[in-house]
Amino acid sequence: MAYSRKVLTVGALGVAALALIGTGAGATFHDSAQAQRTITAGNLSVQISSPSGTPSNGGKTLTLNALTNEPSNFSGPPETITVFNNGSLPATVTGFTATDTYDNAYLEGALNIQLDSGGNVIYDGLFSALKTAAGSITIPGGTTIAPGGTMTATVTFSSNPNINGNSGTGLPQLAQGGTVIPTLTVNVTG
Repeated sequence: MAYSRKVLTVGALGVAALALIGTGAGATFHDSAQAQRTITAGNLSVQISSPSGTPSNGGKTLTLNALTNEPSNFSGPPETITVFNNGSLPATVTGFTATDTYDNAYLEGALNIQLDSGGNVIYDGLFSALKTAAGSITIPGGTTIAPGGTMTATVTFSSNPNINGNSGTGLPQLAQGGTVIPTLTVNVTG
């Protein structure tokens, strides 16, 4: 009987153990799935060049040929300027900003600037008026330059009829010997 009691005891313990496993081990399954995306910002980068100018600063600055010893009535040659989009984003030209290094009011007040792009006149007027009008020409809707693309503009500086000397035409007497370094900055967004 001792043997059957042992078998019976072991059997009872096995049944009890199975009963405990069934009641205490309630299984809850878990799983998950993920979605991910790599986001890399593009770069906005333009360069400027001209057949008659000298680029510097990695193509960010362009110095056009100087107009020297100009008479009171003059018209400089039209200068072709090309803006190249070497970035990975479309570059929208939103306008141009004007500054002058020397701030010679007499010469600025009689200096005309005409800026054309694609056969359209963007600005034609006094450099001083452009500079003082917040110094910016806004291009409504802008011109978008695709990556690898270009925009060409033509800029012409000339004297403007002026009532302060020279019988109402050209540069005034006080502009003689004066110097200005007009700078146009192309503003782009992307």
